[in-house]
Amino acid sequence: MPATMHVPKPTSWRCPSCTSYNLTRRAFTSSTTHLNAQIPPENPKYIDFPTPPQRQEVKKPYIKGILPVPRDIFHRRRGGLDKASAAHIALSTSDHATPSSSNDTAHVPPADVARNDWKVRMAVRRKANLREGLQALADRRRSTDTKLAARTGVKQAERQALLDAAEREDERLTNPTVTALMKSRPRGGNSRAILPDPDRAERVAAMAGRVAAKEAARVDERQEALHSLYMRAQDFIINEQQLDAQINKVFGTATAPVVFGARGSSVWANGTPPSLRDLAKKANSTGQGGNDVSERTVNRLRRMAEELTGGKMAS
Repeated sequence: MPATMHVPKPTSWRCPSCTSYNLTRRAFTSSTTHLNAQIPPENPKYIDFPTPPQRQEVKKPYIKGILPVPRDIFHRRRGGLDKASAAHIALSTSDHATPSSSNDTAHVPPADVARNDWKVRMAVRRKANLREGLQALADRRRSTDTKLAARTGVKQAERQALLDAAEREDERLTNPTVTALMKSRPRGGNSRAILPDPDRAERVAAMAGRVAAKEAARVDERQEALHSLYMRAQDFIINEQQLDAQINKVFGTATAPVVFGARGSSVWANGTPPSLRDLAKKANSTGQGGNDVSERTVNRLRRMAEELTGGKMAS
């Protein structure tokens, strides 16, 4: 009798996905799962925030270029006809404006008879299209104007109703506590009414006085400038003789020219310029030493005389 072989018992087969689901399934508890525990705190998914729904904003497509301003074909010149009128349409589609093709095929070669008929049909079609187009544009223009007038009328009626509306209850109750200066403009009247100003007369008088003072100061300054110009004009050169005399005084004549020194090249021939000591001595002199009157004293006396007389004096 042959020996019997050991045959293992068959084991039950399990689905891997189901097994893994049973192992990783979260129990009914508040503790985190094994997968969530692997997320570090610096990860954006560490805190679970609800994802907002996707925006459904529909943006208008960008149209390149610039659309031209539509031409107003119904613009009527002075003495012209309305382009939507029957008279203008009849004039535009007349034989004088758009002559029709001739239907006489007597002088047309046999090969061009069909082409001539096609031209006639096209001319009739163009006139019909022109007539229908003008009428359609006129109807659309009238419809647009009617709608615009209706919207404008509604807005004006709403505005007038708001202006003529009665005073609100909150305004009526709080009106006694509002002073006269804080009250609003009158309802239904002038929308640009000016609030009362009790000090207006005084302020207007003060402003008028300041304007008059500035104008007087400007007139006095102008008169002072004209008088100074008149006094200084005494030394102005106004003719050729005075110009020749001044040139001869500065540069000399051809026979006796003005030179500096013996060789005519030194500016120190007429003496050295005044030093600081000489200028200080001249400025500090009191003028008590006989005819020794300083230039500073002379200038001071001249200014005093000008202030007393009210005008410039000749130097």
